[in-house]
Amino acid sequence: MEKLRLRNPHESLALIPHLIGFRPMNAIMLWALTSGPDHSSGPIIRIEVEDDLPHDLIDVVIDFVDTFDVEDLVIAWYGSDLEAMINNHTAVEILDTAGVAAQHFIDKTLPPPDDGYVTVSLTDYTHWAGCLSLRDVPYAGFDELVAEGVVQSFDELNESPALTELVFHGSAPFDSEPKSEQSREPWSVRSGAVIAARAERLRTSQRRKCGNAWHRALEDIRAGLAPEEAAPTDEIIGLLNAGLDSILLRDRVILAAVNSNITEILKVKKHEIARLLGEATTTTSEHLTAIIELVEYIAAFSDDDDPAAFAVAAYLRWWAGDLETACNNAVAASASNPHYSLAKLVLHALFVDLPAPISDM
Repeated sequence: MEKLRLRNPHESLALIPHLIGFRPMNAIMLWALTSGPDHSSGPIIRIEVEDDLPHDLIDVVIDFVDTFDVEDLVIAWYGSDLEAMINNHTAVEILDTAGVAAQHFIDKTLPPPDDGYVTVSLTDYTHWAGCLSLRDVPYAGFDELVAEGVVQSFDELNESPALTELVFHGSAPFDSEPKSEQSREPWSVRSGAVIAARAERLRTSQRRKCGNAWHRALEDIRAGLAPEEAAPTDEIIGLLNAGLDSILLRDRVILAAVNSNITEILKVKKHEIARLLGEATTTTSEHLTAIIELVEYIAAFSDDDDPAAFAVAAYLRWWAGDLETACNNAVAASASNPHYSLAKLVLHALFVDLPAPISDM
């Protein structure tokens, strides 16, 4: 199939379900229509929406544009009732402001004579509207917006040449998202570990107890114990997860995973980490896989808004050359906290095909 060509950016509203395989609902989708040094189509991310749009949407959008060098951006809000969505003036204002902010950011970062654009649309799969049109036309009622052509039929988007070509080649998105394996254990299983982590964070801002827990767990892993044996209780799992709040301890754990010479992580000085990571690119750590499995094990018992363990696992999977699992872990970390820098780093590395250090060995 040849490259798809859109007659106008709003057709992306109908195209996105074909690209991800299902019709998103109660979600905002960000699509980098053009991005990166080769100006190719980039990633798509989903932001779940409850009753109102998240107030940090602007920050998430700017982070997305910055991380993936976006030149042309699509912001699409999918809901179940377009009239109610339009009547939610606060939500529409947040959506519109996010689009304006993204346009300003792109204009400032693209070198002349290049320019980019941001398209903001919303739909309930029956009708659709562009945010710019809603801004420019005084609102008197939904029927009036339909009569004035501000609100249009979604079927017209589906009849575009790009969409009909996709359907001709067999594309048929599911009506809802297929069930996938959950990254975390059910709450009934992980609640004890989550409560333990929360309690440690409240008890002290220091992470000495957590550091000692990590030292013992890594010793057990190097001795050949399985993750559930190295972290056998909710209290220990909670300490391990809380410990990754400390960037220094987190980076020491990463270092221990990739550099077999590091056995006393608490003795590694902050200024030594970069040099020791560099040394790790010359040999494969014999315990790398086992430590990754430990980090992924405790990640499954982490709090909903705790990205650290998934981000560490993502980074280590990328280091080991397991790009698919690295991506899954990075997405799980970003879903927990879209601003977490290590997860963004891994996603950017995957997007630009940055080779993992281990691939050069």
